[in-house]
Amino acid sequence: MNTEENSSAWPIVLPSEIGVPDYECDLAYMGFNLRLKICNNSPYLVRRAELRIDGRGPGSWRVVTSREVRVGPLFPGVYAVEEVGIGAQGGITGLGFSCLAAEAVRLTPPDRMVPAAEYPKLAAEILDVTVDQEATAIRIRVRNAGPSVVDLARLKVQYFETARGEAKGGEAGPRPYPVAEWILDMPRREWDPYDLPDSPEAACDPADPLPPGQTYEFTLRHCGGVPCDWAGVREATAVEVLELKLRS
Repeated sequence: MNTEENSSAWPIVLPSEIGVPDYECDLAYMGFNLRLKICNNSPYLVRRAELRIDGRGPGSWRVVTSREVRVGPLFPGVYAVEEVGIGAQGGITGLGFSCLAAEAVRLTPPDRMVPAAEYPKLAAEILDVTVDQEATAIRIRVRNAGPSVVDLARLKVQYFETARGEAKGGEAGPRPYPVAEWILDMPRREWDPYDLPDSPEAACDPADPLPPGQTYEFTLRHCGGVPCDWAGVREATAVEVLELKLRS
């Protein structure tokens, strides 16, 4: 995890963590109509990223035209599709892609929280996973079985290629690595990652404090696809508490 002196700018997503692993193109006048598949390889929700598309001239690798586009939100591991055209006098025969900047949705800085191991009575579980053509919904329950009020909780959702405890080829065993992870503050039920303020300070709106002996349920939703290679079922999804803030 990266931390700056300005703690409100946490977390940081590097431009190298945003890529275009695949694209489709149709010939157009002097160029192409592109359908980009953009992937956020960080574990954080990206509010906005700025991409540059370079068009290279016939017979050389010289860049003859460039175009910048803004995309977002970008969910961890989920392909976002962006359609854009690019062309130049004389035509282009090659393409290059790069990310110029990325802005993550702000979370509570880690110096204001403690590791979950210091309060093991706070636990999270996946209740249900629904995947259809319109959206993905993951229902999560967090239970405070301890004696203290939990003011904030940081969660990590993990997506696996197969159900946990299974492996390819029918061999038993846990999946050692998730195909994607999403780290976020436990949000309010009404928090909408598609309705963020147009500001670099856009944040994950945290849920109300959780008193002792109570539970809290919420649903994470995103549209436009699922993390690449995720099985898309509850048994292939996990959640854990990473950090928390207790009432003083």
